[in-house]
Amino acid sequence: AMLTALLGCHPQPAARWSAWVILGGSLSLYLLTLQKDVLPADSGEFQLVATQLGVAHPPGYPLYTLVGKLFTLLTPWRPALGLNLMSAVLAAATLTLTGMAVQRITAGAGGAWGGVAAVLALGTSTTFWAQATTANIRMPTMFFMAWCLYELARFDFADRPASSSALARFGLALSLGLAHHASLIFTGLVFILYLILADPLLLWTPRRWLEPLGAFALGQVVWLYLPVRGAMGALFAPDDLTSVQGFLY
Repeated sequence: AMLTALLGCHPQPAARWSAWVILGGSLSLYLLTLQKDVLPADSGEFQLVATQLGVAHPPGYPLYTLVGKLFTLLTPWRPALGLNLMSAVLAAATLTLTGMAVQRITAGAGGAWGGVAAVLALGTSTTFWAQATTANIRMPTMFFMAWCLYELARFDFADRPASSSALARFGLALSLGLAHHASLIFTGLVFILYLILADPLLLWTPRRWLEPLGAFALGQVVWLYLPVRGAMGALFAPDDLTSVQGFLY
């Protein structure tokens, strides 16, 4: 739904059509090569945890588990397939956001072709393609990073209302990304540094921080899943998950 809204508000019809082509084409490719059943190692753990609403190995991956559970409901006859399907959907969404971001960044300098080149380079790379067809936590990380990049590309320094909305969406994307996997903090710091360098006045107008900080706080709510499910004795949940020390660990 979020991706549909972003595509619908794109000001250029040609860009909207190219985005839909990227989304449909990449999703079709990954569905054709999708793994169909239970997988070994961490992938198998995530498939089991999401199906049972359990707790995965640290840091627990609450957001992945909750969204993964929804995808297992799409394939009730084979829940493990639902987790593989989620990776394919997120991979296609990642490529779509990446393509749109590159088109905006390189607008007027072959932006459409730049977006296509970025999508082909990323989408057909061995590692990305492999992660797009199996249950894993790397594809959601890529999705949130692409979402952050797209919101930064939409940031309009001449239009404060538009930039405020983009900042709020950026705050939500970054927060959900960090709630999923802390490695996003490295690119997140670069993104924030870019905002400060591009719009120094942002530092001196605290009221412009309110929406992004509120959106960021909203994204962190998913952590409540861990103590709640820990108290309910969920699958693989540590005994001390409801304590502060256990939760932080």
